[in-house]
Amino acid sequence: MHLKEENGRKKGFLMLSVFFIITLIMGILFIGYRIVYSKGKRIISYLEGQKLNIDRENIETIVYSELYKIDLGINEGKFENSLDYFARSKEIKRVWENKDGTILTSNGGYKIRKILYEGKEIYRAGNGNFYSKLVTTLKNGRVKNSFKIELEKNIENREIKLKFIAKVVLEYKFQNINLEAPDLEKIEEVVVSKYV
Repeated sequence: MHLKEENGRKKGFLMLSVFFIITLIMGILFIGYRIVYSKGKRIISYLEGQKLNIDRENIETIVYSELYKIDLGINEGKFENSLDYFARSKEIKRVWENKDGTILTSNGGYKIRKILYEGKEIYRAGNGNFYSKLVTTLKNGRVKNSFKIELEKNIENREIKLKFIAKVVLEYKFQNINLEAPDLEKIEEVVVSKYV
């Protein structure tokens, strides 16, 4: 009887020891997994941060290049102001479509995207005739007609594709129906965004 109790204790101790060792090994493996997993997440996060930095630097370079072209054109006398870069074609001052409906490109490479009148879109590029819609709107007899013109230009290189959108405001006072001679013109904003 004495031998059976001793064998039972040895088996119990052995079983307890095996359970403890397995638990210890599992804990070490779990901790190792967590360390490797969190290290992998940090590496991925770091690489994504580096990619964002490279994208930001590419965007800044392209934007500064565009601004430099404007500054250089003004200094060399090609443009009177930045609005000429965005909105002037070689032969026409502020009209971005020929009377036959051909869309013109400005000196800076911008094309008309759409025209808003009182917050409503009245024209989209390639959708009807630009002249007839604007002249009809100017003949409405209002004291002031204000148009927001959106111009766009796409710039692509190997790493990134950018879309520049320049928003120009043109105001015509009462009975001014000459599209090429607005009473007030200004750039409201220039937006740069990535596209796919």
